Amino acid sequence: MNGMKNDINIEEMLKKLPELTDEMMSGVQAGGALRYKILESAKNPVKRFNWRAVCASCAALIVVIAGVMLIPSLREKNDLGLTGQAAGNGISLSETKADLPGNSLSLLSSTDVPFKSIFAKQSAETAFDLNGNQYRMLTAPASLSSNKVGSEIGTANGASVFAVKGVSGAVCMQISGKMRVFQRVSAPKSGETLQDVLGAQSVVALSLSGVGEITDAGSAQDLYDLLVSKAVYQGSSVSETNQALTITCANGVKLQMFVSGNTLMSCGAWSCPEFFEAFK
Repeated sequence: MNGMKNDINIEEMLKKLPELTDEMMSGVQAGGALRYKILESAKNPVKRFNWRAVCASCAALIVVIAGVMLIPSLREKNDLGLTGQAAGNGISLSETKADLPGNSLSLLSSTDVPFKSIFAKQSAETAFDLNGNQYRMLTAPASLSSNKVGSEIGTANGASVFAVKGVSGAVCMQISGKMRVFQRVSAPKSGETLQDVLGAQSVVALSLSGVGEITDAGSAQDLYDLLVSKAVYQGSSVSETNQALTITCANGVKLQMFVSGNTLMSCGAWSCPEFFEAFK
């Protein structure tokens, strides 16, 4: 209300009231006409003005105006001391690795990840036993490059079997002129962990069909580490489902585990609800 330059002087108006009354009544003449007007006014009384309603409306209007005027200043000043951050900025699994088991982090690039098994159809050529472990052929990669082939570790089906550099849970064998990769699918031996069975040294991507895909190498590695450190072995019973976790290693080799609820299956069945909670 600072914009009003002239203040109302109540005492000055009261002093001038008799003078104003005389001026207003100077033209009024007592007589029959005046008496008629007074009687007619008595028959049709003027409704009293509701000053209380007017005052209440004015007060509400003042509150609204004050609120509108204060909103911009509150936005600029932020008197509550709150600071905001755009969702998704500055968050990484590496920074919150310790909190992963109890928290969900949305790091998915897409929820439209179709299911696709990378295991070849089982046959005498696509599966074999070696050193007490069972292996099954993968369809990807179609042929492993020679610089990723390790030393010879044995023979199966009349052919030499080689280690795969960077993935101890996989081996490779020459079939029809191509170096094909085989993933270990046998249950763990006494004392073995999921990492002992999968054996991925460096993970660059994870894909969970029907849920999403993580292509950031650091985030994928952190989630893989969470999986192999928290997974609990449930037994040797394994079944193929219509959902799978595909693990992409730094050397291009892919490993896969079928999924049912909080259980992953390929080299035995492993339960890890913390992994799925973090993957949401």
